[in-house]
Parts: sequence; C-alpha cells; structure tokens
Amino acid sequence: MKDFIEDQPRLVALVLILAEVAVLVLLVTQVPVDWPALGRWLRLHPLFLGKLAALVAAAAITVRLWWRLLSRALSRYRARRTPRPVGVSWTVVAGAALVVGGVAWGATTLLLGEADRARDPGAARVEAIKTGLGSAAGATGIFALLLAVRRQTHQELTAADVTFDATEKRVTELYAKAVEQLGSPKASVRLGGLYALDRLGQDNESQRETILNMFCAYLRMQYSPPDKLSEGATPEEHERHEARSQELQVRRTALRLLCLHRPSDAYLRLDGLRPWPGDIALDLNAAFLPGANLSMMNLKGASLAGANLRGANLRRADLSLARLTGAMLEGADLEGAIVGNANLAGVRAARASFRGVRFTGTNLTNADLSDIDFQGAYLTRAALTAARIDPAATNSMSRRF
Repeated sequence: MKDFIEDQPRLVALVLILAEVAVLVLLVTQVPVDWPALGRWLRLHPLFLGKLAALVAAAAITVRLWWRLLSRALSRYRARRTPRPVGVSWTVVAGAALVVGGVAWGATTLLLGEADRARDPGAARVEAIKTGLGSAAGATGIFALLLAVRRQTHQELTAADVTFDATEKRVTELYAKAVEQLGSPKASVRLGGLYALDRLGQDNESQRETILNMFCAYLRMQYSPPDKLSEGATPEEHERHEARSQELQVRRTALRLLCLHRPSDAYLRLDGLRPWPGDIALDLNAAFLPGANLSMMNLKGASLAGANLRGANLRRADLSLARLTGAMLEGADLEGAIVGNANLAGVRAARASFRGVRFTGTNLTNADLSDIDFQGAYLTRAALTAARIDPAATNSMSRRF
C-alpha cells in the first residue's frame, strides 16, 4: 500500500479529496445536525477549537514520528533490493487532506451560522455550503501548487545533476586528451598539451592541483640537454640535437606555467596575481632545472631533493619548509630568498649567492657552502654540522648576528 501511495501520489490525493468532499456533502445535507446551534455554541466556547486543533496536531505529529522511524527501517531493507522511487509521502497526503477537510468544515460551519440571520435562510444555507466547498477547493489548489513547485524543483535538480555529470565527463575527456598529447614525439603537440592543461585549470578550479602535479611530473622526467655539434656531425646527431633543443623549449614552457600559477607573496604584492591553490607542496625531486628562472616563486614546503638547480635564479623565492637535501645549487642566485626552517642538508652550493638571506632554523648539515656570497645574511638557530664554509665568510657572518 505504501509503495502504491509513493508511486501514484496525485491519484491518491485526488481520491482523498473527492472522498472528503463527498463526506462533507453527506454531513451537511443528510445528517440532522443543528448547525446554527453548533455554531453559536462554538462562538461561546472559542477555546474549544484551539484545544481540538492542538490535539489533532499532536496526534498527527506523533503518528508521523512513529511512521518515520518505521519508514527508515523499511527503506533500509528495501534499498538492498530495488532503488526507492521518488514520490510524496503518504503522511503528507493525509495531512493535506486533513487540512482541506478542516478548512471546508470550519468555513461551512461559520457561514451556516450567519445564514440563519439572513432574510432567506434556505438560500443563504445553500450559498454557505457552496462557499465552504469553494474554500476546500481553494485549499486543495494551494496544495496542488505546492506539489507542482516540488515537481519543478525536482526536475531542476535532476537537470543540474545531468549538467554536472556532462561537465565532469567533458573535463575528464579534455584532461585525458591533453595528457595524451604530452606523450607525443612532436614538440609542438606536447606544447599544445601543456597549454590545454593550463586552459583546463583556468576554467575548472577543482582540477588545478592535479594539473600542477602534472607539470611537476613532466619536469621530473629524465632529460639530457642538447650537446654542442661538431663540424663533422652526422645527420643523426643533428636530428638528436634538434629533438633535445625542442624538448628544452617544452620544459621551459612547463616551468614558466608552473611559476605563473605559484607566485610568492612578494610577487603577489607587486602584480596582484591570484595564484592557484597555495597549500599544495610541489614535488620536483631530482628535476633537471639548470639555469631555471624561479625568482619570486612560491616553493614553500616543496620537495627539491637531488634537483639540479645549477645557475638557477631563485631571487626572493619562498623556500621556507622546503626540502633541498642533496640539491645542486652551484652558482645559483638566492638573493633575498626565504629559507626559514628549510632542509638544505648536503647541498652543493659553491659560488652561489645568499645575499640578504635569513637562515632561521635552516638545516645546513654537511652542506658545501664554499666561496659563497653571504653579504647581509643572518644565521639564527641554523644547523652547520660538518658544513664547509670559508673562514672569511664565517667571520663576516659572525659580525651580522
């Protein structure tokens, strides 16, 4: 029975309304009730209607609560077998029918009481009954309107779900196609794949972290830079040199896109950019990035262990909490970089520039810091165990404490 009510809510509601109308007509026309006297008594005892309404409401709430508990138990059992159809609960239909019946009864009672005072009581009683039934029809129309609103809302939600699913499917297809392009042997196709991923991230915020990870993964791939061609180079050597040169441009593009979406706070203050998610730690372990331009880039918490950063530009980059163990920083420029609490254990940074860098809580254990420019640098709670530093640089720093 409950399944039928949920599957055919409008039919059940119509049957209940017609039954109520028939009962009201029978009560008014066939049952010998002194309606005027009943109306006068109710006017003399107005609290009776309030008590009756409160009692009916309490009973309806109690029945609904008990039935909801039972319905949940039944729904859990039924959900294991078949999906539950979308429908209107029978309690809602019963409540609507109760309200419609109450409106019809109350309006008819009051109007019949007033009809006795008219010049033509018989005609007035007929009009009172018609008006009472009209009130019931109006209440029924209100519930029908609410049902139509509910149906429209359900349709809109369904359409929104369909649109969302279509969007997610399209995003997945675009992402898969762009990643496939990155595996192409042609540099132009790989460049197109990078820019396709970038465009996808611009339009879909939820995909940005995945796309940044893809850029990092591409930069972590093994790569050999192009060698200088000799005068008697063979066609194969020319072809290999050209392929590596083109791959270098692709990698530079990936790095530029990565830097564009991960600017440091200093760069943000200058250009007012809105970066992609700032809580992601980039994974650039063992990346081949000699001479890379990483200035003013947000590398907070990034992993650059074993990365080749020889001659890289890291000016004013945020390397706080970053892990650069074993990284190659020979000749790199880190002027004004933020390296607080970073792990630089075992780095090789000969001839690098650390001007104005504050080494607060930085781990420099076993680091090669020979022939380094420490002008304006500060060392606070830094670990220098077994670090190789020129005595002149040490004396210079000691005067900066």
